[in-house]
Amino acid sequence: MRLKWLLPILMLVLALVVVACGPDDGPVGEPGIEAPTAVPGTDGEGTDLGVAEETASPEAEMTAAVTPEVEATEAMTAEVEATDSVTTEVDATAAVTPEVEPTEAMTVEVEATDALTSEIGGESGINEVTFIGTEYAFEGPASVPAGWTRFTFENQGELPHDLQPVYLEEGRTLSDVMTALAGEGPPDWVKLYGGVSAQPGETESFLVDLEPGNYVLISFGEAESGLPDAAQGMIAELTVTETDTVAADVELPEADAEINMVDFAFNVEDEIQSGEQLLYVTNTGTELHELIVFRLKEGRTMEDVQAVLEQEMAGEQIAEEDLPMDFFYGTQLSPGVEMYATQDFEPGIYVFICFIPSPENDMTPHYELGMIDQVVVE
Repeated sequence: MRLKWLLPILMLVLALVVVACGPDDGPVGEPGIEAPTAVPGTDGEGTDLGVAEETASPEAEMTAAVTPEVEATEAMTAEVEATDSVTTEVDATAAVTPEVEPTEAMTVEVEATDALTSEIGGESGINEVTFIGTEYAFEGPASVPAGWTRFTFENQGELPHDLQPVYLEEGRTLSDVMTALAGEGPPDWVKLYGGVSAQPGETESFLVDLEPGNYVLISFGEAESGLPDAAQGMIAELTVTETDTVAADVELPEADAEINMVDFAFNVEDEIQSGEQLLYVTNTGTELHELIVFRLKEGRTMEDVQAVLEQEMAGEQIAEEDLPMDFFYGTQLSPGVEMYATQDFEPGIYVFICFIPSPENDMTPHYELGMIDQVVVE
């Protein structure tokens, strides 16, 4: 059996890494997969629901009361009165203002979004947003404000899934991403903002600073069929809107340990203790990097890990029970991106690996350039 984590990594490299051959000038080939249904929720246009401003004057209401259309008006008013969310004045206006009906429809959409959004810009200045994952879709808001945002990901599916926000260069769309995933053209117009993986029934979260623009949410989890989730439709659009919040207004948490990825090493500040740890992960290098964490099985060593990597790169099949380590955590960050993530560590030996190939070094995997390390957790 091939390593289960290898295909998602290779798919990520194929679709989202800048290769030595240079940038992609546009979509390559035809999409091999259907674009997913849009995420339920708000249409992202920030509709103002100030209906009261259009309320008819008393004179207008008196006129409506004596017109031949009064019976129809009263019937329509009775329907509106059944809704507790509107006033008596709005009831009268609804009878004569056709624009109210589409406004009420948009209200329903906004309320659906609010149900999935815990908090926008709370006391700490951090936006809180929740997404639900199933086979194979994301459920959540279509837009969030820019700035530090905590993503909470609830996996209600029966398989492991990821939530990874990917920033798109201006002018690029979800269709471009789908084409890139189906073709062979790794684009240079994306920026990875970390992410989190969740097992079935689990809830995970991470905190990241989002810039305004267009994003897609992607899951690279691998189904039993061997296809990544994104290839089966688990990809959705997300708009990050401008905001007045500034960095000074945000109260960021204090991390238990810092992990800085550079070209080509993991710099770990502070010891990682057992138990729940808040990690502050950054990429101050010039290339895309990833933090893939494994926990060594009892009695296994780094030499065993190196041997497996050589076997896998040679195309050899390895039984899962023969692997010297278990997958623990993984995230990818483009240069300049920083994030916080909470992980629950058990005592043991952990291995940090970056599998991304380097376009500046003949596509040599980063771990062969030094991005492989072990960390002892007590």
